[in-house]
Amino acid sequence: LITARRGLEQGREVFAVPGPADSPLSEGPNRLIADGAAPACDLRGIVDALPPLKAARVLNSPAVNLGEVDVQEPTAEGKKVLQWIGFESMPLEELLRFSGWSVQHLTEVLSSLELDGSVVAQPGQCYARKI
Repeated sequence: LITARRGLEQGREVFAVPGPADSPLSEGPNRLIADGAAPACDLRGIVDALPPLKAARVLNSPAVNLGEVDVQEPTAEGKKVLQWIGFESMPLEELLRFSGWSVQHLTEVLSSLELDGSVVAQPGQCYARKI
């Protein structure tokens, strides 16, 4: 947070991923946004907030593709998570209880599922299948 605040003080682009207002994990990023950081909700929003020359460099990078994402088959762990979620929204805490995994491991699996378009994060640290 100190580095981000220094960036804001120096007029640099600082982004933060917003989170639920009642979550202690979101306190830092939400405070940065209140202090002037741009909310990082998706790649398009980040690119739009950049000065034109930087945005052009990001968009021309071979690692960036704002078009369609190739959907890949979920891993075995990803398939388990999809079964646990079913067709309703499920809180992260319940998924942790079902899985017995660490928070870090579960969020890695969920991030992978989000990237391939299988699940979507919802307010309140909940996840749902993307239908």
